[in-house]
Amino acid sequence: MDWDLNDVRHFLAVARAGSASAAAKSLKVNQTTCTRRVTALEQAFGLSLFERSAEGYSLTPGGQALLEQAERIEVAATAMFASARELGRAARSEIRFSTSDVLADLVAGPAVAAFARLHPSVSVIFNADSRAVDLGRDEADVALRAHPVMDDPQLVVRKVMDTPWAFYCAASWVGARPMPTSPADVAAYPLATLEGRPAALLAAALPTANVRYVSNSMKALIEVIKGGECVAALPMMVGDAQADLVRCFAVDVDAGGLWIVFHERLRQAPHVRAFVDHLAAFVLRWRNEVQDRPRR
Repeated sequence: MDWDLNDVRHFLAVARAGSASAAAKSLKVNQTTCTRRVTALEQAFGLSLFERSAEGYSLTPGGQALLEQAERIEVAATAMFASARELGRAARSEIRFSTSDVLADLVAGPAVAAFARLHPSVSVIFNADSRAVDLGRDEADVALRAHPVMDDPQLVVRKVMDTPWAFYCAASWVGARPMPTSPADVAAYPLATLEGRPAALLAAALPTANVRYVSNSMKALIEVIKGGECVAALPMMVGDAQADLVRCFAVDVDAGGLWIVFHERLRQAPHVRAFVDHLAAFVLRWRNEVQDRPRR
């Protein structure tokens, strides 16, 4: 049989999207290419995979029967290409590292710089982004994350520290207005928060809170607090490192901690092991230094 893995990829995209146009958009190809790929697969199989209608594409019984096998092909192909790329990176001693923008500024950037001095033969490709990359899909080799989602058994996770949270206000508040010292006090002030889990926790704890600002960026949230108009909760490792912020009071939340995450297939790669060990030790030293600094 003469078949093309791209045909399977287009079949899966259409099955998931329910239309050729939506599938083409997700694959970043034109709709004609998408329909041609699906038709080619149907011709190779001698089987109709979709019912076409004005409402879109729906799987035929034959298409439904093949869907699970196509998904297994996708997983196997992703793993094969990831392994091949890793073999190439290992030969070049290359590591793709990802973390958030604020962690990059606080600790990950200095950690990578120190690693480069100790291991000049290893190249580190550094990606600082608020978006959590998918290591299972080979978007990075190693990541430093707060409360990562542990839903992939092939990922190795290593907790490097707890991340307690507290509410912070701008240093300009001190002496100018009363500082909040409890959740009840906070409810009386304009609040800022990160979107997602922090915003949900805030809404559950303070349903009448006056939330003025919601951000997907920790760095942007810090700047809003420094502006002096809002109070917000931050990880202490972040808030305590800001010279222009004052810790108001700690909050009891399950923050999940800070973790190093990498794929199981990299466990035995010497350059990756060296990087992970270095990163963990560097973060712990940095945490101790932050905790020892005098706070306002």
